[in-house]
Amino acid sequence: RSIWFQNAREPLLVVSELLYTLLNLRLNAGPDKDLRDTDELNNFTAAAAELQLVNINDLSRIQLLAFFLNAYNLMVLHAHVVRGSTDNTDFKSQKIPFTRDNQYMIAAYNYSLAEIEERLFCRVLRAKFPKKSDKSRAPEPRVHFALSLGCASSPRIRIYQPETLDDDLQQAAIEYLTTNAPKNRARMQASVAAGKGRVAEVILPKLFKWHKDDFGFSKQEILAYYASFMPDGMREELLEVARSNNFVIKYDKFDWSLHLTKACSEASRQPQRMITNAPNQNSPSAYRGRDPADAGTSTLGANQVFTPSLHEVGGGGNTNIADKPAPGRNAYRVPGGQPPQGGGGGGASGGGPDGFMC
Repeated sequence: RSIWFQNAREPLLVVSELLYTLLNLRLNAGPDKDLRDTDELNNFTAAAAELQLVNINDLSRIQLLAFFLNAYNLMVLHAHVVRGSTDNTDFKSQKIPFTRDNQYMIAAYNYSLAEIEERLFCRVLRAKFPKKSDKSRAPEPRVHFALSLGCASSPRIRIYQPETLDDDLQQAAIEYLTTNAPKNRARMQASVAAGKGRVAEVILPKLFKWHKDDFGFSKQEILAYYASFMPDGMREELLEVARSNNFVIKYDKFDWSLHLTKACSEASRQPQRMITNAPNQNSPSAYRGRDPADAGTSTLGANQVFTPSLHEVGGGGNTNIADKPAPGRNAYRVPGGQPPQGGGGGGASGGGPDGFMC
């Protein structure tokens, strides 16, 4: 494992720099180059050790959300690079051990991908409350469209900043959900042509099946949530279908084949100004306070940045209870024009107006 001996910088700056650098390192290398055992990856792994000493205690809830979104996607991409993952590899059977076994030490605490997901979605905590109550709702469902496993059907990886987090989550959700909009428009047109009484079919991404309670407690709420991200004309058509309650939801097949090139492609469209003092994308070892010549000698090997989780050997967990959710900019209305309990689509929760996380 690499060990960080210096004072760590601001956590959002550190994680943003690391993610920006690794995205560009992966893109510049191309899909066929194996980065394992290269100086670039060893230097990057040494630099990633700075996460061990960052101080996240003073971050607001929105800042924490941006930090852990970036940390999750950084860990996913780093793990794929360390393991030599290549595009078109079937990832389905690897998903559970991948999210369980890959960990970073962050602020002196080991986090696996699964544990970051729990921190973002609060599923264990929400299960303690009555189903369909305000506190059993997902804090921020749009997070689903910001987390990537690097698969063909996963969202693209972006760099998230607290100042623009709401807009960035909205854009990520729109980009991800509108990919199957043409299928739904064609199905609705066919339903109209068949005459009144025909049961409409709506196609949603598989994420809505796996995590359906995060998006609503009825098929009408779920469809209304999905419709809130569609273009104006289609949104009204979908809401009308939801009000009629004469529809069935089907789900797209999830493509589990890895497509890291696609997952990283958003980096080429995100300007370097997205992060303060971003390192030169052609110099993965260009980190302040770190001599590139020393970076490789301070690591025991790139694959050892992932360590056994303290949680698995009796470590504790975050037990902060979120406050009552508040409606957000993307709050939607369920069929019949009544707002859902506890806010909707992009509603923030936990910690008042700036809260998203447990």
